[in-house]
Amino acid sequence: MRLTFKYPVYPTETQEITLLNWLVHLCELQNSARHDRKVAWETEREKVSCYDQQQKLTIARKKYDDFRQVPQDMQVCALERTDKAFDSFYRRCEEGTAKKGYPRHRKQIRSMSWKLRKQKVRDKSTGEYKRARENPIRETSWKHDRLKVPKLGEVKLYMHRPLQGDPKEVTLVKKASGWYAHISCELPDTPKAEPTDAIAVDMGTTHYLTTSEGEKEDNPRWYREAEGLIRKHSKDLSRKKLGSNRRKKQ
Repeated sequence: MRLTFKYPVYPTETQEITLLNWLVHLCELQNSARHDRKVAWETEREKVSCYDQQQKLTIARKKYDDFRQVPQDMQVCALERTDKAFDSFYRRCEEGTAKKGYPRHRKQIRSMSWKLRKQKVRDKSTGEYKRARENPIRETSWKHDRLKVPKLGEVKLYMHRPLQGDPKEVTLVKKASGWYAHISCELPDTPKAEPTDAIAVDMGTTHYLTTSEGEKEDNPRWYREAEGLIRKHSKDLSRKKLGSNRRKKQ
């Protein structure tokens, strides 16, 4: 089972400029890979594999400096995205679907991914080395932990919930509200629960819920209980001077 953990990331100004430049490069790489596959399919009905494009990527990294500045794992994941889109396109062509859904040209992308490779990690209890994936997050005693990004270093990350399972892949996403890290982890499958009995529940206003067996739960009415406290805080707020620090605190 795969479970994704989402954490906010706070890169510095220099790191953000680098990440934005990487997004532009990866977008151009995906469009270039799409163009090669499109020409091969339309002219010779030939399928270009992801392996062939990865070989071209290796040559380009030896020849051009701008290719070497971007982590190779991110470039490989960008090619795999294009390969996944064209696999669905080829399948629809073979099935004879009316709308084949040709992969479109990307004006921009807002995410970059890289897979976590297995490395030699030392077991602290036994002292032996074993092949495992290293945790991409380095926990600190401060508010922000650190996320290891290839060719960029460590980026501030707010880990509001613990990471579980074996981390497989990391995706940095740029949104209007900021940067986020999506860490996909492998967890053991949970056993499927087979229900033995069934019960009906009816929700109402007088009683919060009533079951088919006659059990009733009273409505907690949290708002009515909090009305007195809200009235007290509103009075305290009205006595504070506009623009003061005490008013902001209240």
